[in-house]
Amino acid sequence: MHQYCFCVKEGARASRAHARRTCSAVVGQGMALAGAGMAAGVAGALLVSRLLGTLLFGVSAGDPAIYAAAAVFGAVALGACYFPAWRAAGVDPMVTLRYE
Repeated sequence: MHQYCFCVKEGARASRAHARRTCSAVVGQGMALAGAGMAAGVAGALLVSRLLGTLLFGVSAGDPAIYAAAAVFGAVALGACYFPAWRAAGVDPMVTLRYE
């Protein structure tokens, strides 16, 4: 969502609680997409791990470091969803509406 959309929603309600709800809704949508992508990636990795197991040298197909990297990507996705939404929710709605 753009800052303009945030500001229209926040300006109509004019409360900080609504800003938190808007921020959590955006983070929830982003994390749903990131979670679906990560689940598909891990499922695909598990399916082809036997096939690629012969091609990997020094790394087993079920190496925990690989799945720990998926958790790091999840944390990065959370930050990529949260920080822009938090920043946009903190802007004064009237300033953004006047600017746009």
